[in-house]
Amino acid sequence: MEQAKTRDHKIDITDIAISKISRVDLSDFSEEQCITMQEKHKALLRTAQMQNGSNEVLFIDDLEFTSEVTVLGDEFKVSPAKNPFAVSVIINADRQSLIYMHNHPSTNNFSIGDIDTFVCEKAIKVMSVVTNQGDVYIMNKLSTYSYNNTRSLLNDIYNSFPDGEIDDREFVSIFLKRCKEGGIEYARSR
Repeated sequence: MEQAKTRDHKIDITDIAISKISRVDLSDFSEEQCITMQEKHKALLRTAQMQNGSNEVLFIDDLEFTSEVTVLGDEFKVSPAKNPFAVSVIINADRQSLIYMHNHPSTNNFSIGDIDTFVCEKAIKVMSVVTNQGDVYIMNKLSTYSYNNTRSLLNDIYNSFPDGEIDDREFVSIFLKRCKEGGIEYARSR
């Protein structure tokens, strides 16, 4: 319980956290895809727990979950650039053909950097964050997705902060509330 009070500090992954990961349904994914994503989220936290000291791990996969690439990060970030194979997969992927699943060692959902990567990387269709406590957050580019509308939304949010003093949590919160304007579905575990 003490760890739960510290939102911005690393929380060690427990077997209980892994077991509580629930399925998140996406409007354009089949039930089978949603169940498989739930299992991948559990495997991701298990990998972070057993192989990476509860630090960040990134799984990059296709929409059928047949070609997973794993990248290990540190407490604060994970970058596909650390893995030449991951870079190759991203460069050669079709538009909106990849799923990025990663964990956050704290209880935070998406970061501004996550949102920027999701919006700017054409190959990403879905990005998820699993906290080390087992909560799941997902952004999904729908058929109505518009890069230009989403960039405009991001600019509006940025400009709403006086003097460039951006509060990261507030920025992310506003974006997730309004992301439908760009054709993005936001879903989370209950």
